[in-house]
Amino acid sequence: MRQMMRLGGVVAAVGALALFVSACGKAPQLDNQARVNNALKDARLDSIAPVWDPQQQAMHLKGTVVTADQKEQAQQVALAVLGSGANVVNEIAVTMRGAPEPAPAIAQAGDLEKIDDRIDSDVKALFADEKVWKGREFEILVHEGVVRLTGRVLSQDEKNRVTEMVAGIAGVREVINRLEIKEPKKQT
Repeated sequence: MRQMMRLGGVVAAVGALALFVSACGKAPQLDNQARVNNALKDARLDSIAPVWDPQQQAMHLKGTVVTADQKEQAQQVALAVLGSGANVVNEIAVTMRGAPEPAPAIAQAGDLEKIDDRIDSDVKALFADEKVWKGREFEILVHEGVVRLTGRVLSQDEKNRVTEMVAGIAGVREVINRLEIKEPKKQT
C-alpha cells in the first residue's frame, strides 16, 4: 500500500512537471512574439508582423517594406530581441511603390493605438517649424492609419504638397485632406 502511494505521488509529480514544461514552452514564445512586435513598432517598422511557428521553432517576419535596408533592419531588430542564435525567417517583401502595405497579421488594439500615436507625432513634427508654416493652420486626427487634415493653407500647390508629405510617413494608409485655401489679404 505504501509503495502504491509512493508510486501515485511520483506519477502525479511527473504529470505536474510535464504540464509545467509544456506550458512554459508555449508562453515564452508568445511573449517573444509580443516583444519582437513592440521592438519593430519602436523601430518604426509598423508594416511588419512577427509570427511564431512552433513546428519550425522559428520567428517568421511577414509584411512589406520600401527598401532592402528596412528588410535587413527588421531582421536585426528581431535577432536583438531573441538573441543571435535564434531562428528568424525573413519573409518580408520589398516594394518600390512608396508607402508599405499594412501588416498581413491582425494587429491588436494596443498596437493600432501605438502606431496612431507615432503617426500623430510624426505629422505634427512635419509642421512644427513655425517660420516655415507661418499663416497656416493644421488640425490633425489619426485613426487606424488614416490621417484627416483640417485647417488652412495658402495655395492648392501647398495643399497637394502637404498631402504628399503626410502620405510618406510610415504607417499612413490614407490621407483625407480637408484643408481650405486661405485667400491672401488684399492690400488697399
